Amino acid sequence: MARAVSVKIPTAKVIEMIEGKLEDLSQTAKDYPKLVQQYEKDLTAVLNKAIKIAKDNVGTEQISVHQSYSGVSITLNKSLFADVEFPERPADPDNWQSKQNKEQLEKTLKLLRLTEQESVSTSTYNSVLDLI
Repeated sequence: MARAVSVKIPTAKVIEMIEGKLEDLSQTAKDYPKLVQQYEKDLTAVLNKAIKIAKDNVGTEQISVHQSYSGVSITLNKSLFADVEFPERPADPDNWQSKQNKEQLEKTLKLLRLTEQESVSTSTYNSVLDLI
């Protein structure tokens, strides 16, 4: 049976980690509009590549067209996109989860700055790690 490890982590280190994460969140919020612009450019490039792939494969088994009540869909075989890198949309720093996480980090930071203890317990550290 495994034993729980009990370690004391210096409060100053935990404060430093939280401050670093808050700075990262702030920078991410500032960079978000640029990141979204880049994402949209990258997505447009992928869409243009998909159109070219579709045109090159008309009449093959690699492409199929389906009509439904709501419109027409074109399906391309996934193997055609083996060398295509799809962009990942940047996370919105203004959504409720990000705001809640930031608020929790700020509250934890205030609390840790008030304490006179030189170290925090492993469970406190694990709670902070969940936020970071």
